[in-house]
Amino acid sequence: MAGALVAAVLAYSALHHCCCVRLRDALARRLRPLPPKLAHLLLCWLLRVAAPLALGVELGLTPSEMGYRLPLDWAEAAALTLALAAANVSVSFALVWVAVEVLREEGAVKKVSGWPSRVGPRDILEDALWSFPEEAFYRGFVFMGLRPLGLAPAAVLSSLLFALAHAYAGRAWALMAFLNGVLYSYAIHRTGTVLAPLALHCALNASAPLCLRLLRARVAASLRSEGLPYPRG
Repeated sequence: MAGALVAAVLAYSALHHCCCVRLRDALARRLRPLPPKLAHLLLCWLLRVAAPLALGVELGLTPSEMGYRLPLDWAEAAALTLALAAANVSVSFALVWVAVEVLREEGAVKKVSGWPSRVGPRDILEDALWSFPEEAFYRGFVFMGLRPLGLAPAAVLSSLLFALAHAYAGRAWALMAFLNGVLYSYAIHRTGTVLAPLALHCALNASAPLCLRLLRARVAASLRSEGLPYPRG
């Protein structure tokens, strides 16, 4: 059963990486009564949450084994998440600077130009709705499903897939995604819940305005050199 689970996880992951974005975009265009952004979100939940969850259950995993549960020890989970968040944000800020200022990668510059200058409660809620499918898929399904291979191989493979999904933004961004993926895998392994990597993911995204302020001069210069607007506010 473990061999079948690993094979199914790898097969669905490969299919997801190669086809799901195009499939999602094609289906979103057919859901015309819905706004495009909402259609994309619903399809992300279908392809990254519902389908992998159903497949995992069919292959013998329980929802709890895929991280769909609350932490057994809230205090320990909170302390671990806070500690990991500090490392996550620090390393990510450094790699954003490398991507934008040192390597001047076009994908990273464009991505940073779209960051908000302020984040409110509505933004955090919306980000959680988009980030949950990523964490449910890469950590809850891929990492937890590949654990029969060993913790380290499962973390590396799931993080490589996560990095490939972010490679459009450049090498430094892909490296950042890989390191974040390893960190998020450790979080779900230690706490047993997908809520831990979700909290880390959302905390990092919510820190974007802080990153912009810390790197304001350098990032603004890079954006101007690329002919892109710098976020105001």
